[in-house]
Amino acid sequence: WLDVSVGGSSVVAVAKDQAKADQYAKELAAGLYAMRHEFKCELYEIDDIIRIAENNKSGKPVICNDFADSSNAGAAGDSVEVLERIIALESDISGLIYVNDGPFIDKCVELGVGKTIKAPLGAFKSKNLYTPVEVEAKIKAIYDGLMTFSNGVQINMGVSVVIQVRNTIVVVTHEHCMTGDPRLYRSFGYDPCDFDMVVVKACT
Repeated sequence: WLDVSVGGSSVVAVAKDQAKADQYAKELAAGLYAMRHEFKCELYEIDDIIRIAENNKSGKPVICNDFADSSNAGAAGDSVEVLERIIALESDISGLIYVNDGPFIDKCVELGVGKTIKAPLGAFKSKNLYTPVEVEAKIKAIYDGLMTFSNGVQINMGVSVVIQVRNTIVVVTHEHCMTGDPRLYRSFGYDPCDFDMVVVKACT
């Protein structure tokens, strides 16, 4: 799904002699090439995913993978493209979104829980890639940002806040982290299963 000409797959084979290594490498490469169409996935515009979530009757959340802002691939985690579209469409879906934005948190801490904040959110690191979105949000909670993932890895995201924009809950952290573990949201008191749409920032 990467739009780069140098992207592709590689095969490395190790054997006791060169002929065997060559044979296995060619067999693996041929098998991979034969499967190439199976790796293609259908991509959607953000608006389309929001509409799917609005009309979803399955009882399960729609997962929106914002892979352009993948923490696993080195991105900053400060994209608010999905939130911007929710606001622009005036959508009432219950969304669950993660954003990395330390300066925004500092303003929330200064105001306090229960107050309303009007300020730009997001794109504080990736200014050349994204645009901040102006939010009017209720400050729901402030946390220390300490949590443990399902695999036992302990994470310190620094002071973090939870805000509500329309019906969407946004978890904002000082430090960026992996976002594929449901405990990211559960540690802040929100179960992804309870939402119409959950945003994950992952490269896979």
